Amino acid sequence: MYKQLFVPLSIQLGHIILSCLWNLVGVYLLAHNLAALGPSASLTTAVLLLGLGVLLVLASFRSASFYVLVSSVLALGALSAIVNAFTQTPDSWPSEYWRIAGVMLNSVGLVGAVWGAGYCIKHIYSKRNGTYVP
Repeated sequence: MYKQLFVPLSIQLGHIILSCLWNLVGVYLLAHNLAALGPSASLTTAVLLLGLGVLLVLASFRSASFYVLVSSVLALGALSAIVNAFTQTPDSWPSEYWRIAGVMLNSVGLVGAVWGAGYCIKHIYSKRNGTYVP
């Protein structure tokens, strides 16, 4: 793993863990006939996020190209959640606070994914052009 990738990877893993908790709390609330924290809460999403987190860590040690691919998937998911927060009806969240909290959480994940992918793309490009500096 590149030492410059440590911070964006930590941000991404933090986002994944918090997103999993968000989904698990939502599933728990739905099971008790309460409103979930957002419009979607599922165990499938939590398991998928954990799987992507494992792939992200493995990719950070093995392949910069695969890391970019996994980060791009995570970035698209975070961007989708951010866009949905502004396009879906406000009734989908128990309060405006939870909608803003979801936007902030996914914004952090998006920043981490773009930062990490950008660093890896820069690294791959400089390696191919002979201007590689570790």
